[in-house]
Amino acid sequence: MIKEVEKIMHRRYFVQNVLGTSLGGGLAKFLGNQTMSSIGMAQDVRPSSLFKAPVTEPQNLALRPDILDTDEQRPAWVELPEDPVECDAAAKEAIERYRKRSMALTVLDEHGNPLVERRVRIRQTSSDFRFGCNIFPWGRLPDARQNAYTEQFAQVFNAATVAFYWWTYESQQGKPQDAYTERVARWCQANGIRVKGHPLFWNYAEPAWLPNDLQTLHTQVLDRITQCVTRFRGLIDRWDVINEVTGYNTEELRKNAPKLTQLLTTFGAETLVRETFQTARAAHPDAELLVNDYRVDDDYAKRVIVPLLAAESGEHTEFGQSAVAMGRLLDGIGLQSHQHTPDSRWSSAKIVEVCQRFSQFGRPLHFTETTIPSGQMRDEIAYRGQNVWETSVADEERQCREVVRFYQSLFAQPSVDAIFWWDFSDHGAWLNAPAGWLRADMSPKPVFDAMAEQIGRTWRTELEATTDPHGQVQFRGFLGTYTAQPIDG
Repeated sequence: MIKEVEKIMHRRYFVQNVLGTSLGGGLAKFLGNQTMSSIGMAQDVRPSSLFKAPVTEPQNLALRPDILDTDEQRPAWVELPEDPVECDAAAKEAIERYRKRSMALTVLDEHGNPLVERRVRIRQTSSDFRFGCNIFPWGRLPDARQNAYTEQFAQVFNAATVAFYWWTYESQQGKPQDAYTERVARWCQANGIRVKGHPLFWNYAEPAWLPNDLQTLHTQVLDRITQCVTRFRGLIDRWDVINEVTGYNTEELRKNAPKLTQLLTTFGAETLVRETFQTARAAHPDAELLVNDYRVDDDYAKRVIVPLLAAESGEHTEFGQSAVAMGRLLDGIGLQSHQHTPDSRWSSAKIVEVCQRFSQFGRPLHFTETTIPSGQMRDEIAYRGQNVWETSVADEERQCREVVRFYQSLFAQPSVDAIFWWDFSDHGAWLNAPAGWLRADMSPKPVFDAMAEQIGRTWRTELEATTDPHGQVQFRGFLGTYTAQPIDG
């Protein structure tokens, strides 16, 4: 049986200002006796228009069924045992209970009349859950490999991360890589793949041309955010606004990005985080804005998440002064899960612990960067050097098992809305690791076939049913869009 936490949250959609007090107790862990009334429970506010599917051109229709159980309360997280067999069973049970919903659709004939007591095939055409990956090699591979890369990418993913690293995106001042990025994003759009920009600000490195004057630099940082978000509005509407800011002031970062690190130190990390989000929100009020970090501990929660949510309501925290309420800033919490070393493996206990820690804030959790390599695990890695790291048959099988376990465990957590893999192919992968679902020659590893089956079949809904006297069919299915087509004449 699945152990459910006492805190519960409605699944999926969130009211624009997320009002309510139900998370005040959870925030007391971080804020003492101070509560934040603006942080509330997730609520399902999906429009209730009935899905009426004409049968004349089903291939052109991808509409949403009416959700019948919108008031059903769901846990923010579920327990998962460490035993592989028990974990598999518990995750599958949670997926069945919390990822599927009771739905209804009405099938119409070519005249707009209900198709009564007819056998129809109902097929899910897209998933609300985002299964994504960075798409950095797009257009930069030899033709044969490029075709194999893009065809297989579109086969398994419905979301993609495109790069906005300032030091490479605009290595020459005034010459950003906008044209290339637009081509990537339009290819994604044409293939039903939702695009996210990553990141708008990060002090990992910096362009050589940045000014020494911090006030001028501050203006340029915010102007760049406005330019990027405005330039791609309608094409890229999701952003990792700021990246890895919890531990921004290390010796390595002071060396490799001295100006941007000094900017964070002088203006204050909390202030700059708030300003970057406020600027992105002003440029695109309806954009989906995330923060992203490799830190998944209490410091990330206290020093980044809590102040951002406090800024939304004008509350006071121990890390900053009261501010004027800014309205909604944060739409999702980004969590990295790179697993290159034996110690970095995410056990069931760690998955549950992290989901428990961050789901209490009432915002969807996005696992933004996930890596499990198919080479021998290493105790030491050169993070800015060149590692020699080969894939192997035995490790490809281990990678396959671990990826399926990890994805299934996260998909079982109701508060998780997205999982992004980091590097689809071994070619050019971060740390030179054999991280891909494809080898360097673009041939698929076992994990590709396994995850294509999970994402494309196991976690999709397709069924045959008979419409009732009103032309309606009720069923349980995964959230997404559907088509209906009569089976017989």
